[in-house]
Amino acid sequence: MTTMALDLIQNISAKDMILLGVFIPGGIAKVAMPKVFKEKWPKLPSWFWIPCGAWSITFTLLVTSVLDVPSVGFPGLFMFMGGVFCSILHITDTEGHTMISGKSKSGSGIPPLFVATTSTLLLLSMDDRMGESSPKQYFYLMAFICLCLGFNWGAFLTKGDGKKESVD
Repeated sequence: MTTMALDLIQNISAKDMILLGVFIPGGIAKVAMPKVFKEKWPKLPSWFWIPCGAWSITFTLLVTSVLDVPSVGFPGLFMFMGGVFCSILHITDTEGHTMISGKSKSGSGIPPLFVATTSTLLLLSMDDRMGESSPKQYFYLMAFICLCLGFNWGAFLTKGDGKKESVD
């Protein structure tokens, strides 16, 4: 067991390490402390955060050399990133402010937007993981579609009459 773990650590790429460092701690935080995220984004359903964290962890492990199933991992992570962009650009707090407006109780959306954009570009730079049989334009099309799906899923979850503080 120890040699298998050492082999995995020795064969992991820098991009894998960055992905693991960005997505795994956030996923664990969503699973372990969903109340913190519920307070930050009260318009998302309270049940949302634990599956969201599990989604982030699972699809990160699938993209990286830890599990190495990129054809499943990439669509999941791009959908996740679409939801992240939705939370920064579209979802409002209880006073009607988006994170990007800078007036939100969650703080300024510029640093999270930078991290989300950088993470998405990192994922896009990993297009070689899909193998030679998959043309790059299909990878980028899949990424775009999945980002849109994730964004729209986030927008759908926050639908309501605007009077409720929560969508439980």
